[in-house]
Amino acid sequence: MSNLEPAVNRPRVGLQDAEAALLKRVPVRNLLLIGTPSATRAFLDDLMSSLAVPVVCWDGGAADLPTGTMGSLVIHDVASLTPARQHRLLEWLNNHSPRLSVIATSIEPFYRSVETGLFSDDLYYRLNTVTVLLDRQPDTNYVCDAA
Repeated sequence: MSNLEPAVNRPRVGLQDAEAALLKRVPVRNLLLIGTPSATRAFLDDLMSSLAVPVVCWDGGAADLPTGTMGSLVIHDVASLTPARQHRLLEWLNNHSPRLSVIATSIEPFYRSVETGLFSDDLYYRLNTVTVLLDRQPDTNYVCDAA
């Protein structure tokens, strides 16, 4: 079928089919949410309907990593993971589906821990595709004119 054929002659593709086709071509984006527990909870509540299902939440203090099929993994307070748990999580992520979306939360920025070697740089960059800083005070020195 040529791209020049009128749209009338083309088979209809349902929106879900089109979304599925697009998702196969778009790389998975991971999020690192940094903010207070209430701010990250509110952000996650808004985000939940757009995450790949099933969504599984994991607390870094839990003994075992999640098992079974999942589309999205939410990791709470990732900055508090011990080096041994960081290594275990990174290994688990590398052996899991590359289509798995990971949303990690932290109360404070922890890049300094990466620089000092307290937090695995490999895990940090695996989790940190996009960083969202929540609940921050506005910068009073920044001015943006709408004109």
